[in-house]
Amino acid sequence: MRSMADFVLAGCLLAAAPSAIISTELAQQSSQADSASAQAAAAYDAKDWAKSAQLYAPMVKVHPEIPRLWFRLATSQQELGQPDQALQTMEQGLKVGVPPVFAEFSIATIYAQKGDKEKAFEHLQIALDAGYNKLEQFDSDVHLASLRGDPRLAKMRRKVEHNLKPCASTPENRQFDFWLGEWNVETTQGGVPAGQSTIELILGDCVIQENWQSDGNPHSGKRYNIYN
Repeated sequence: MRSMADFVLAGCLLAAAPSAIISTELAQQSSQADSASAQAAAAYDAKDWAKSAQLYAPMVKVHPEIPRLWFRLATSQQELGQPDQALQTMEQGLKVGVPPVFAEFSIATIYAQKGDKEKAFEHLQIALDAGYNKLEQFDSDVHLASLRGDPRLAKMRRKVEHNLKPCASTPENRQFDFWLGEWNVETTQGGVPAGQSTIELILGDCVIQENWQSDGNPHSGKRYNIYN
């Protein structure tokens, strides 16, 4: 005769079985999602735009809340010569959280690709106002080729430079530039060597950094100066 304990144990095993099945299914789904994400990222990095677009399209439907997916899908579509689709995708990405500094620049390049210069300049200005500072990208983006001869682009380039180094052109931040360089430091009495000092600009030319090394002892240090 089976005891009550046998029935209790059997009941526990039956109750545990569905939970184990669900956990296994979730683990499989998670593994498949990770694999798809890795394949999409690899295709994007390799500039295999057809495969990248094919993989990112279903991913934005499953996870529409992830801005990066929209951005990469739009970029893939643009590189495939599908500017209308890319524009719709990037605008949706902007709504779900792609930073305007990136989304607006991409939208500008899409309009330039479509031959709409005015819209391209309009969105470039929005990107610049948001702080866009990718000078190398600004100079090399092939989709902006149709704008290269327009004087407005040269003016915008100066704004990109300013965003990249905001303190480089402000007189207040340039008051200590005479100090920049390599210095042999001596005492005011007797001219005894005291150390070496290297003065350089860092952090977008906003900060002056001193690197100090004493003569005759291991003392060294750094000092930072910034306009307030």
